[in-house]
Amino acid sequence: RIEMAAVASKRASGCSRCTFEEDKDVVDLRCGLLQWYDQHQRKLPWRRGSTAKGAPGDVPPLHGPTVNTRAYAVWVSEVMLQQTQVATVIEYYTKWMTTWPTIELLAAAPLERVNEVWAGLGYYSRARRLHEGARHVVSVLDGTIPSTAVELQKLPGIGPYTAAAIASIVFGEVVGVVDGNVIRVLTRLRGITAEANGQAATTKHLWELADRLVDPARSGDFNQAVMELGATVCNPKKPRCSECPISAQCRGRKQAVGQADADPVAAVVDDTECTLCKYDPRHPPDIESFPFKKGKKKPTEHDFIVLVVETRGTYLLTQRPKEGLLGGMWEFPNESIESTSDADMKRGLARVAAAVKKLAVTALSPKRWLSHGTVEHIFSHRHHTYHVYTAAVPATRSTSTPHPHPQASAEADDPPTRWVSVKEFAEAAVSTNMKKVMKKINGEPKRKNASVSKFFKRVKKEH
Repeated sequence: RIEMAAVASKRASGCSRCTFEEDKDVVDLRCGLLQWYDQHQRKLPWRRGSTAKGAPGDVPPLHGPTVNTRAYAVWVSEVMLQQTQVATVIEYYTKWMTTWPTIELLAAAPLERVNEVWAGLGYYSRARRLHEGARHVVSVLDGTIPSTAVELQKLPGIGPYTAAAIASIVFGEVVGVVDGNVIRVLTRLRGITAEANGQAATTKHLWELADRLVDPARSGDFNQAVMELGATVCNPKKPRCSECPISAQCRGRKQAVGQADADPVAAVVDDTECTLCKYDPRHPPDIESFPFKKGKKKPTEHDFIVLVVETRGTYLLTQRPKEGLLGGMWEFPNESIESTSDADMKRGLARVAAAVKKLAVTALSPKRWLSHGTVEHIFSHRHHTYHVYTAAVPATRSTSTPHPHPQASAEADDPPTRWVSVKEFAEAAVSTNMKKVMKKINGEPKRKNASVSKFFKRVKKEH
């Protein structure tokens, strides 16, 4: 039997339906969820040393190198898990912690190396902010990671969720967490029909509800239990309600099967003042409709001309600006184009040719390039289409010696460049979109490629 601590006195906003009025209901939910978590939690590398199977008071020391290293490990895992599936994160987390097992080692690492280890995980600004945070802890806080959510949020790149997760999982602070999985669990649990993304009132209510439910004795385990439930049972599609340890308290499920209210008409009247959980029992929401969200904006379309320059088995890369999309990552020379019209394509090809010539490579006429078709890559808010071309530079015509390490450009405004082999390309800080381009040119027989000279001849005839 799990001993339960006293129920927190705070109450969440909202009506009696979308919160928990009875303390006994809170205790029952904590007990059922923690028992389930102790038996069914996944074995994940960042959970080593957690107290999931221990007694409520059996927690690691809150000071010293052990807890600081654990806080660093949880910090890394939580940042990696943002917008990324667990199965993908495990490999990257293991490599990261093997490379930099302490926050001091990460702080001392160059950003270039950090980007290399992160390459392929996406959302690359996360790596930069994690690096900035580590350097701040070491240089300003003498290497000690803060132990409260409030102080943790003062670090670069740490928001309310990450701060609460670290503070509760590592230091036992009694604070709830709200992430995508938790939002899904809580909105279904209380039948919250208000839009859950970008609505201040809904967000405030969910955080209050999370703080109301968190177990004071095992705050970290409870928060992980809610997230685990959302990740493995309370799925976005086809949730396994029969396996849920708290399904008896789930209003969303009851609403879906018409059991939530004995008097449907009265329910409509009673809920008119509550904008969080109002619904029409005559047309109950399906369980999969939780959480209610605004429709996602369609990604904006963007086209690019990409030129892969090869000489003596090496490829030319340029580095993106430190800030912005894919900040600091390496890529093949490319230029954006306004449209795929012949005129815009021709101008784009010319701009890429000029840029490559400026980067200390011999002049390359686009008419001698080979076209490899297109590669598509979707970011969270952008849809990129890359029109891929290749140009081989004879060794005798290259004006610069291929070098695997970053080289300063001749002019201050020019990006750094480097020449890499296929093996070095795979290990460099190159984003997934450019890896797709490399795969494209290496995976197609050259006989399928068309000479760009034919394109220029056609354009000349038409214009």
